[in-house]
Amino acid sequence: MADRNKTRSKIYERLNNPELRCKTGCGFYGNPAWRGYCSVCYREVYLKQQRARAASHSREDALAGGSQNLQTEVAHEEEEAGKLKFNKFEEKKKFQLESKKQSVKKLFKKSPGRSSLPDGIPAANFTLSPVEPQKSATSFREFLKTLKKPAAQDVNDKCKLFVQRILNNPSLKVEEQSEMAMSEHLQSHQLFQNQPQEVIDRTLDGVEKYIMTKLYRVVFCPASTDDEATDLANQKRMRSFNWITPQHLDAAINPDSDKVQQLIEDAQQDLVEINTKRAPQDKLACVVRCCKNIYKIIHLSTPAGGAVSADDFLPCLIYIVLKANPTMLHSNVQYISRFCNPNKLVMGEAGYYFTNLCCALSFIEKLDAQALSMSQEEFNRNMYGDESDGTRAKPNLKQNPLSHSNLEVLGTLRERQVKLKEDALVLQEQMTEFRNNIVKEVDAILAGVTSKGDKYLKSTLTTM
Repeated sequence: MADRNKTRSKIYERLNNPELRCKTGCGFYGNPAWRGYCSVCYREVYLKQQRARAASHSREDALAGGSQNLQTEVAHEEEEAGKLKFNKFEEKKKFQLESKKQSVKKLFKKSPGRSSLPDGIPAANFTLSPVEPQKSATSFREFLKTLKKPAAQDVNDKCKLFVQRILNNPSLKVEEQSEMAMSEHLQSHQLFQNQPQEVIDRTLDGVEKYIMTKLYRVVFCPASTDDEATDLANQKRMRSFNWITPQHLDAAINPDSDKVQQLIEDAQQDLVEINTKRAPQDKLACVVRCCKNIYKIIHLSTPAGGAVSADDFLPCLIYIVLKANPTMLHSNVQYISRFCNPNKLVMGEAGYYFTNLCCALSFIEKLDAQALSMSQEEFNRNMYGDESDGTRAKPNLKQNPLSHSNLEVLGTLRERQVKLKEDALVLQEQMTEFRNNIVKEVDAILAGVTSKGDKYLKSTLTTM
């Protein structure tokens, strides 16, 4: 029991590190993609920086000494960032709701013209790239049908204009793309004034899903970031931890229960499916499903099905992430952080689960012997031990049934592929033989030689 509490305290000691919190001290977790701020505070800081930068450019001709201007601007930005402290959680929640309303009011602001683009956007001929799957286009059309006609047309036009702005500017930094996605999805429109919050939320979700699915190949894991390199490093690191068991993390998981094993597979599959989705909210939904399965695992693994403690959740999530080792998990987390509606990431069920996933990744990146309450020698033996002499712990397929199931599926697919190849070769031989026989019969007819055995040619003409 003492070792269990010690392991748990090590995990939470790291995750409760003040460095993981938002730099403004608002109480929420920060994110490296937002320079250490939470999503709401980062958006506010970014907007203030943009305004300060614009003001600095406007008075460039009047001021002397460009270096002094830059120092003044940086000092101003730091001062404004320091003012972003919220004394009460209720105050910040109110700010989030107001921010949400403002983003909706911006949704349908009248533009200079339907075909005009903002300054700096090249006015070249543009054809929408067929990036988005047909399913997304269909769902978006169904969404537009739920709106009044003028609003639906305006939403459609604004979405196309926004996609054009991004695709026509490949030099935009990912931070600029993220800010555009957060603040310029929608412009104010009279038909949406005094609408219920449910209608506004549904509109935001529909527009976000359509736009981000369209832009997915452009904004997901962009070449300007180190997301891909981080993904490869994380996957390699997680593979090296395949020896870790629930006991190492003090995770409340009963590996002997068939129901628990099935839920473990389901939770891992939910994490793997994140990379198959395109819209940020769809990826976030996979995280929510995974975490709900983890709560079921803890409930079934607790004696007499006792109440699930929040302290039991994070170790189990870390274990599931290690065993699933999902493809491009870091890139997907960054994508959600950059382009998902920021209000979803700091409040509610989805925000809580996503924050825990970020914490789990942070813990895995710094996982060492001390965090697992074991000696450095034992840790090194498990990590780097020689497999030939049995000093390295081998993964137990019973504790990771998903791997065992995947191996069986791969074996079945391999057998089917071999049979398919054999059948294809037989079909190719039959087609070659049939063609040669047709050629012979046609040549005989052209030479004036009649034959009652023109069965290949007759069968071909009969089917035509």
